[in-house]
Amino acid sequence: MNGSEPSVARRSWPRWLQQADAAASIVTALLLASLMLITVIDVVGRYAMNRPLSGAAEWIELSMGVMIFGGFFQAGVSGEHVRIDLLDKAWSRTARRVVDAIARIVSAVVLLGVAWRLLVKAQEMSGYADVSSYLGVPLAPLACVMAAASALTALVYLLELLVPVAAPRGSGMPQPDKMLDPRHT
Repeated sequence: MNGSEPSVARRSWPRWLQQADAAASIVTALLLASLMLITVIDVVGRYAMNRPLSGAAEWIELSMGVMIFGGFFQAGVSGEHVRIDLLDKAWSRTARRVVDAIARIVSAVVLLGVAWRLLVKAQEMSGYADVSSYLGVPLAPLACVMAAASALTALVYLLELLVPVAAPRGSGMPQPDKMLDPRHT
């Protein structure tokens, strides 16, 4: 973003979305800490004692999937996703807003497609009772978590289309924290 437009991070999201973001932050932080610990134990065991940690690679693979999709959601809520602004200075403010809206719509559609395919895959995995090969972790719940994170990220992008950024309270503009709250309809 350029300096003339407010940051997405200044949005006042609905409380349930803030809570989902906080939960995603905790889960991804715990998974990252576990990855660091498991990697250290595995490397020390492998090279110092010639005894690698069993299942380490599989835990890292499973954790990375959840962390990546959780990270998409966190980046969407905080507005810290990658943005390429090579042409922003050449375009008018209206053109930038149109391009931003198109980017949000395309992103939401793609993420909803990913969520749908992950749910289809989760159903297949559940039907076959698929588990990871070494640790025996059920795979369907992990696919469901990734699908939920994709769908929530898409919802964030769609909400950004509906709610103006940092609209002053009392301005008559809808506030994001009032959106999708049944008490304020």
